[in-house]
Amino acid sequence: MKKLILAIAIAVILLAPMSGVASAAHITKSTGGGWFYDSDGNRVTFGFNAHTDEVLEAEGKFQLVAHGAPGSDDDIVVHGSFTSGSVTVPDVLEYYQGTCSVNGVEGYEIEVYVGDGDNAVPSMEDYINVRVTGDFEWYFWWSFLKGSNIKIH
Repeated sequence: MKKLILAIAIAVILLAPMSGVASAAHITKSTGGGWFYDSDGNRVTFGFNAHTDEVLEAEGKFQLVAHGAPGSDDDIVVHGSFTSGSVTVPDVLEYYQGTCSVNGVEGYEIEVYVGDGDNAVPSMEDYINVRVTGDFEWYFWWSFLKGSNIKIH
């Protein structure tokens, strides 16, 4: 039941446009890091620290490494900075957007949803959704975390 409640909330959010998400002003800080598996079964690690102010301006940093298949050099490394954000569900789900580089190449945009499952329902898994877009390519990851933690303060 707990997973169903969070899954419904996430589905509603994913159906909303990924940019320009509006919400009431709310000052928050989000921190986290951890890992999950991508759709190919490869490990993805990430870390971030961000906060929004009362006018939904955000500051923060984000890093993600999508590890390629074992023994390959196919890692995708994303380094980002957040410039705006919103509180989608207070103390449970946050949205941030900004710019980033992919494997050292600048010029990409990043959008990140982070979910603090423990604030939604005790012992529920934390969640991350990352979309990176460029002129001719895009990357997308989402999962409940397999290890570590997201905290929305």
